[in-house]
Amino acid sequence: MDDLEYAEATISLAREQGFAQRLAAAQILAGWAHVVRGRRDELETIRRGLDDFKATGAGDDIPYWLALLAETELALGEHEAASRDLDEAPSHTSRRTACAYGNRKFAAWRARRGWPGSMPREPPCRGGREGTARPRRVS
Repeated sequence: MDDLEYAEATISLAREQGFAQRLAAAQILAGWAHVVRGRRDELETIRRGLDDFKATGAGDDIPYWLALLAETELALGEHEAASRDLDEAPSHTSRRTACAYGNRKFAAWRARRGWPGSMPREPPCRGGREGTARPRRVS
């Protein structure tokens, strides 16, 4: 099985079982697999899948899906859309995750690829440095 076949099988199973988050993720991957095969029109499938994924309320994978969408947009020459999607990615990371992995690393990764856009604001990490975030107790 290739990527597209796996994505389509996952779509079928997720629909059958009512797994909205997995369905949305599989739609994103199916759209990507189609675009890689030259079907430029499937870029909208990725965008719809991402919207569906956001609608589930699950946020932990959104930066990954945005990066996949942006990479696909770049390959198709849609530089402004890619930059917009990458600018959105840090807003979907929790403060703890952003501190642990560092928005600066994200900005450096982006800069190495020559992608335009503003550098994400550094999150207020407890401990004063990136990578030192500790969960706070909720009273």
